[in-house]
Parts: sequence; C-alpha cells; structure tokens
Amino acid sequence: MARHPAADLRYADVAVVGAGAAGLYAALCAAREQATVALVSATPLAQTASYWAQGGLAAALAAADSAERHLRDTELAGRELVRRPAAEILAREAPECVRDLQTLGVRFDADRFGRLALGLEGGHSVRRVVHAGGSATGRRVVRQLSALAAADARSRCSSANVRARCGARRAAAADSCARAAR
Repeated sequence: MARHPAADLRYADVAVVGAGAAGLYAALCAAREQATVALVSATPLAQTASYWAQGGLAAALAAADSAERHLRDTELAGRELVRRPAAEILAREAPECVRDLQTLGVRFDADRFGRLALGLEGGHSVRRVVHAGGSATGRRVVRQLSALAAADARSRCSSANVRARCGARRAAAADSCARAAR
C-alpha cells in the first residue's frame, strides 16, 4: 500500500485511543476500510495491559458450541452483572474475530491434528478458549497486531515514547499533533 499523504496525526479519519489488543485491532480494521488512523497510547506497546495478558480468547468455535451457549455461560459467570447487549455481541462476533486474527497472522495453539486447541477454563461449560503460545497469548497477539499497524501506511502512532516505537519520521508528526492540541 502506498504511503498516505496525511502524515500528520491531526488529519486522520479515525482516532483510536489505546494501543492494547482491542485498540490495535480497531486501528487495523479501520485501515483495512481505507481510513487513515491515529493510534494514541499512553505507553509503549510492550507495556500495555494486553501485552501481559495470559488468558486466552473465548469463542464458540466447536461444532457442539454456539453463540447462545457462550452467552449463557457469560451471564452465569457474571452473576447477573453482565450487560446483556454487550455480551450478545461478544458471543455472536467472537468466532469471526478469532478467524480474522488468524488471517492477520496470529498463530493460535493447535492440537495434534492441526486444529485450534480449545481449552476449558473457568465459567465455560465447553472447550472454547484459544491461546497463542500458552500463557503468552497477550504478548503474541499484541506483537503481531503492532507489527502490522506499524507497517501500515495508513496508521500513525503516538505515545509518550513515540520515537522508540514509531521512528523519528513518525515522531515529527506526533510532535506537531501534540503542539496543535495545546
């Protein structure tokens, strides 16, 4: 993809605040739709909470599982404190998000037959949790997504440590954005 002419963060189509796994994924999805993206993080990517996350991603991927069953398990585990509309979206969209992460290059653990290894974890009634590198799931997901975001011509990133993360060329754009925000 050719470098987008709007190198200045002030001229992005979409601003994503937070560069954990969700922010990186949102930025990549927006860039895939041809939007220029300003990705803003208070910390370098290797210091986000997502980077240190050891748990896996829950999705109804098995033939014997369903979004409805995943939703029921989520509500039971949440002891009626779950926002149902959010849980419905999570349960319905999680399988496609896992497949999309695979398309983006995230390599989830596989069983001996090469299929996704689905784990059974607390609050789930069936095996539906995928991991990447066992307990290194957060690190593996963030590393892959951050590499893609850094390489994408439509994405610009800014943080307190932008020179170390994005290089001097992008740092100049981030500095001008910070000056404009004052």
